[in-house]
Amino acid sequence: MMKASRLSGALFAAVLLCAVSAFADNTVKKSLQINETVTVGAVQLAPGSYRVEWNEPGPNVEVKIMQKGETVATLPAHMVQENASNEQDGYGTKPGLSGDKYQRLSELFFHGEKYDLQLDQGSQGDNAGTSGTAGMVK
Repeated sequence: MMKASRLSGALFAAVLLCAVSAFADNTVKKSLQINETVTVGAVQLAPGSYRVEWNEPGPNVEVKIMQKGETVATLPAHMVQENASNEQDGYGTKPGLSGDKYQRLSELFFHGEKYDLQLDQGSQGDNAGTSGTAGMVK
């Protein structure tokens, strides 16, 4: 009788462990160094070190940009597959909206990954051929 009790307890623990791992956190965490003041929505990000987080799977994700453990901006993004792995971390910018003197953060890319995160900050002010890469160039 004691063996049956231990066996059922071990079986219950194994099932519980499998259930917990099925709901495991799929959060991707990356570091980002911003070298100039850029905007994300209405927020200005000063030059410095940031952490970028989002949940997999894509292709549509919500990106959190964090500094010193605090979320400073959250925005939707689209994961775009690339043919080759990115050679370094970096970001791209587009001109700011009318009257804004800072560039808008438009994309993020990370060393060793075969995708870019295209940030969705609305289509206002987007013009063909105006996107540029700042920070680290691919």
